[in-house]
Amino acid sequence: MKNRKRGIRASALWLPILAALLLLLGACAANREPLGGAYKEAFANQVINPAAPSEPGPVAELPGTAATQVYNDIYLPSLGSSSQ
Repeated sequence: MKNRKRGIRASALWLPILAALLLLLGACAANREPLGGAYKEAFANQVINPAAPSEPGPVAELPGTAATQVYNDIYLPSLGSSSQ
């Protein structure tokens, strides 16, 4: 009788553990979103003008004189003295 009771106790212990393990593994299989979805969404949100490659004209928001000033006053000094 003692061996039979020990067997019942052991199976009663393993049954909840097995059920919890199956639930955890089942939760992992529920994710069907393709990998890289968040990256693609973030990249798409950063695009200002998706038609830019087909429109090779200059940027309308920054006049040429302002761009030249930014280039000379900020960009070139940031490169250091070796490039000037």
